Amino acid sequence: MTIASLALAGCSGSSPKRPTTTKPSGGGNTTATTTVDTSDHRRFVLKPSLVVSTGPRAKFSTSSRQAANQFVERYLDVAMWRPQHSGVAVDRAAASEFSKLFEPAILAQLTTGSDRLRVVSDAPAPNPATDLDATITLHAIGDERGNIVRIAAEFSARTRGPSPTARQGELLLQARGTSWVISGFDLTVTRNRSALESGTTTTAKAQS
Repeated sequence: MTIASLALAGCSGSSPKRPTTTKPSGGGNTTATTTVDTSDHRRFVLKPSLVVSTGPRAKFSTSSRQAANQFVERYLDVAMWRPQHSGVAVDRAAASEFSKLFEPAILAQLTTGSDRLRVVSDAPAPNPATDLDATITLHAIGDERGNIVRIAAEFSARTRGPSPTARQGELLLQARGTSWVISGFDLTVTRNRSALESGTTTTAKAQS
């Protein structure tokens, strides 16, 4: 069962209603959009998103979609791109920006040296990455009142360079006021010592 299915089950409770799946309303995207930062070689592609709701048709507005997409891009920037590109470690005790991405119950599981932390974020690369390419698909999850309360963000990201890394899976985003936090993840990361060698793959998951 995917993390999106678990989240949907949590929203539906004991309701026997059949979930509805729709294209985004209120200006949601129906075609892929691409964000390119030519200054540091990052490329993000946002694929068409879907809305799944246990109640009335939920509205996934353009502004909400953009905010969620920017949050995922921020995660990829802080946890994957920066340490590989700049050689600076992501330390949750020192990097407040990294800490703010996660719900406290999830952050508590990202202990130093743990498999979960190694899957969620990267250590400094000895040879800086040259590019980051990522594809993001948002699955908005509505509750019985038609409100978007969670988003399952599916992504596939890869850095290019002397020591490439590939990371893919799902982040479960929980609404917190006008922003989001990561309340669960199911990720796989493959690290290569060189572009010519087969990599080491590690998988980890967590949910609050």
